[in-house]
Parts: sequence; structure tokens; C-alpha cells
Amino acid sequence: MVVFSKSLAMATKKYLIPIFTLLFGLLIGVTIANSLKFNYLLPTNIAGLLKFNPTPSPIVSPSPTPEIEPSERALKIASFAMVRVSESKKKELKQRYSVVSMSDTDFIRFWALEMDKDSALLAKNEALMEKTIARENQPVVNVEPPQVNVESQDYPKHCTSSKIGQFTYTDCY
Repeated sequence: MVVFSKSLAMATKKYLIPIFTLLFGLLIGVTIANSLKFNYLLPTNIAGLLKFNPTPSPIVSPSPTPEIEPSERALKIASFAMVRVSESKKKELKQRYSVVSMSDTDFIRFWALEMDKDSALLAKNEALMEKTIARENQPVVNVEPPQVNVESQDYPKHCTSSKIGQFTYTDCY
């Protein structure tokens, strides 16, 4: 019996301790890997040396795309136009862009974004806006036709008339 226990002790020392150390190390490694959320397919238990239990990869949802905002310049032009055009012209513009059911506020934003995409359209509409502002800011000058005061005279007179534009000038002597 002494011989058997001595050989068992040597076998334990030589084979079983390294095997248990290896298995224990694998178990610790798998636990650490799972806690760190690695996407590697690692064994999850001792029996897992022969069988792998895949951990699902985390589902990465796409980050929401930031909403694109129109430039201040395009918003100014679009709102200027929408305030000054008739309802029929608004409807025509909405039909051109196939957004008939859109509210005026939403259409202003939509149209501003369209102008930001096309610099030629933005420049054209800005020029029209500036022209309209210039026309609205011109001073109003009322030109009244000169009044001709012809006094009655007793002696014969000689008169000539000339027409300039829509006015007729009479010169008597």
C-alpha cells in the first residue's frame, strides 16, 4: 500500500496538478473575457473545451443622423417669398416640388433646404428679393401737372400750344 500511495502522489504531482491548473486558468480567462465583452468565441465552462457557446455580439444601433438645418440666408429668402406670393403661386410652388399637402412653415424650411442644395437657385431668389425690397423702398413722388392760369384779355392774342408727354403747354403773347 505504501508503494501505491507513493506512485499516486507522484502521478498527482506530475499530471493532475498541471491539468487542474490549466483548466482553472481557462475558467478564469473565460470569466474575464466575458466580463470585458470580447466578441471572441471562448469556452464558457470546463466542458467547453470541446463545446463552444458563442456569446452574441452586441447590437450596435446606428446613431441618429443629425437633422440638417437650412442656412439663415435661405430661410430669409424663402420666408420673404412665401409672405409676398399669392395662394395660387404657393400652390404652384408646392406642386413643382410635389409637396402639396405641406404647411407653409414646413414648405419654407423645405424650400430653404432646396435652395441650399442649388447655389444658382439661391442666388436667383436672393436677387429677386433684393429687387423687390429696392422697389418697395423707392420714394413715392407725386408729380402734379402745372396749372395754367389763363386770364381773359380784351385784346386779340396769339397763342401756341405744344404737347410734352401727357401735358399740353400753351404760350400766349
